[in-house]
Amino acid sequence: MKKTVCLLLTFVLLLSACTALPDDVPANATTTVSTSASTTGTATTTDTSTVPSSGLPSDTTSASVTGTTTTAATAASGSSATMSTATVTTTTATTQTPTTTTTTRPAKPVDEVQAVWVASIINLDFPSAPGLSADQLKGECDAIVANAKAMGLNTVYFQVRPSGDALYPSTIFPSSAYVVPNQGDALPLDLLDYMLTVAHREGLKLYAWVNPVRVRHTEEDVLHSSNPAVLYPERAVSCSDGKTYYNLGLPEVRTMIADGVAEIVQNYAVDGVVFDDYFYPYGGIAFDDADAFAMYGAGKTLADFRRASVNQLIKACYNRVKALRAECLFGVAPFGIRKNSDAGTDGMEAYSKIYCDPVAWVQGSYVDFIEPQLYWSLDDKSAPFSALADYWSRTVGGTDVQLRAALAPYKYVEGNYTVGEITRQVTYLRGLPAYGGCSLFRYTFLQPPDEYEELFK
Repeated sequence: MKKTVCLLLTFVLLLSACTALPDDVPANATTTVSTSASTTGTATTTDTSTVPSSGLPSDTTSASVTGTTTTAATAASGSSATMSTATVTTTTATTQTPTTTTTTRPAKPVDEVQAVWVASIINLDFPSAPGLSADQLKGECDAIVANAKAMGLNTVYFQVRPSGDALYPSTIFPSSAYVVPNQGDALPLDLLDYMLTVAHREGLKLYAWVNPVRVRHTEEDVLHSSNPAVLYPERAVSCSDGKTYYNLGLPEVRTMIADGVAEIVQNYAVDGVVFDDYFYPYGGIAFDDADAFAMYGAGKTLADFRRASVNQLIKACYNRVKALRAECLFGVAPFGIRKNSDAGTDGMEAYSKIYCDPVAWVQGSYVDFIEPQLYWSLDDKSAPFSALADYWSRTVGGTDVQLRAALAPYKYVEGNYTVGEITRQVTYLRGLPAYGGCSLFRYTFLQPPDEYEELFK
């Protein structure tokens, strides 16, 4: 009888030590287990924060962690969810040695790039209008840097060549009609120099944002006689959408663009140079590069020829930057979907539609960072943010290329984002091993700044 009672008591004690597993802990939570001696039989749980989950609906901002032990739960999408810094500690006592389980959520990286895109094309963000005085331009530059700093951002991507032109004195490209009344007029101020000076004075980094191929944004744009597209009309292609682009299939075009990048890096202490995603026209617009293809495309399909032309441009620009200043970073922000087969998405593919293959740049080691435009929400059905972020993290894994992500706060106004979407996206990114930072497109849409102040400070 005594033996039976002892066995029953042992079973009860073992049963009391078992606990239910909660389903709200992220799949990629880092769990460490340690043991310590204890004679108590009390299980304790400590939760130091609420937990934003990327698996939650977009109108849900956080969930509280409860329960007496922790485990990794698999999200329905199969993607990992990540959270801001917090520690959940659970101690379960047994009659011998209790176990303490600690789950650490990804913290904000100390050197996280926190950037904002400042667009000058058609005066979207800066300057507010063409024809401003030097003092007016300085005032707008000062305000941009001050606001970025107040929001906790540490980097400005400043568009200095929006459309085959320049916001700084250039020997290659004419002054921008978004600053002066007419393209080619004298600049009242070297805007790159001034913005760089102000940013560095306030402790922010500044990248020169270059659109490498756009010549005309609309067919009404008047080109100055010094514009390379006027001096060398064979280098440009006018399309049915009214835009004009440089033809990357021509070696002299790639050299000219690389020369323009080198001019910036040689004359200004910029912290980096970043290209956006325009290389060939979006929207299936016909692009007449038949002559270039006939001359240089031997053995390739037209699509392969165009992708190879982009690759050669990126490599040439990277090499020029590094030859001048190795510490200056060079990267590109491509369209977020390379191929739908990469991450199980359903949308436009950069690889086949705009002839862009960022994987080649990563594998060729001729970018310092890749910054895909991940302009979809976490609960998007066709292209979930988490699936794309995971794909790009895998792509740069094992390389020296840093992953950054361009995010879309403009979708709070012009899309379907709900409050807290950017916070959840950044929280998710911080759990990826290759993550090095993010950028917000674009400056005008960062108002009011409350969300960003909390996120980046």
